[in-house]
Amino acid sequence: MEREQRIPAFELPDQDGKRRTVEDLAGPKGLVLYVYPKDDTPGCTVEAQDFRDLLADFRKLSYEVAGAAGPRRQPASEPRYLRRL
Repeated sequence: MEREQRIPAFELPDQDGKRRTVEDLAGPKGLVLYVYPKDDTPGCTVEAQDFRDLLADFRKLSYEVAGAAGPRRQPASEPRYLRRL
């Protein structure tokens, strides 16, 4: 994807199992979505912490932030999930 490119419509479960769409998560100007391959790994944790540390800056600009992770101890029918910061 390119900067400012629209995210295609999708629906995934969040960390609590509730189904979410981009529209559910986006702030007034949009959503910053970062994707990481596997939850609870050192590199992915650092990346999530970096986004967390910048969350107030994104929100000042009217954006929300969410991460999309790979498999996480859940049924094979739900191979990915969203985590809102």
